[in-house]
Amino acid sequence: MVGMRALRFARRIFIFSAAGIANRMRLTLPGWLYLWVCDRLYNQASPLYEGIANLISAGRWFGWGRRMGHGLRGIVVEVGPGTGRILAAPPPGARIYGVERASPMAARAARRAPGRLIQGDARALPLRAGVADALIAVFPAIYARDPDFWREAARVVRVGGRVRVLLDAGPGDAPCQMDRLDPPIAAFRVRKGRVAVPDGTLGIILARRIDPGAPPLRLPRRRHPAVKFRTHALQTQLSPGRRPRPLQAERTDPV
Repeated sequence: MVGMRALRFARRIFIFSAAGIANRMRLTLPGWLYLWVCDRLYNQASPLYEGIANLISAGRWFGWGRRMGHGLRGIVVEVGPGTGRILAAPPPGARIYGVERASPMAARAARRAPGRLIQGDARALPLRAGVADALIAVFPAIYARDPDFWREAARVVRVGGRVRVLLDAGPGDAPCQMDRLDPPIAAFRVRKGRVAVPDGTLGIILARRIDPGAPPLRLPRRRHPAVKFRTHALQTQLSPGRRPRPLQAERTDPV
């Protein structure tokens, strides 16, 4: 019994040490080279994607992704679903459809979740207006900084729907341009938070689709406890055992 515990502990130390080394190597890459490597992992090197994702996250990559869909209901669109793990295991009450541009990765996701993958671009989503109850993106590519992506998200997600984006916010408390991202249109009300994990920090963007032309709601000054609980619960799920930091500023076939 003691021997098994020691073996599990040693294995855990090895995994986190390997993840730390891999992340330090990743952070030394020039920006253009890092983006080139990511593009290859979605195309010619797509068979290596899961192994590398597990390595740099110490096996937590896909668990983080699944937790981003926690509590969502109805039609959920995942932009950039990778190998389709979230599509194949949707949260209760949700139907998740993925939109993937890279053909090799789209083929892998379609094999894992038949009928749930649509090939298309994040900047021109091949979906009807207002069809989605929510949209999620887990560690998105550079398109997340493109205003066209946010305009498409506003078009596809119904008023009152949710958008959740999980970002790599850099090592420790280092500032990250992606973490400071704000939707460049007035169709979203945004909250942002940071979650410390071993060897890094995750950034969370939680956005609610609103009607910019509607009159503002008159709400009590006191913050609704349910909103605070849900947001902090998501942070806690992404990093179990850690106290979440306070938030910063914050139907049918969809085709």
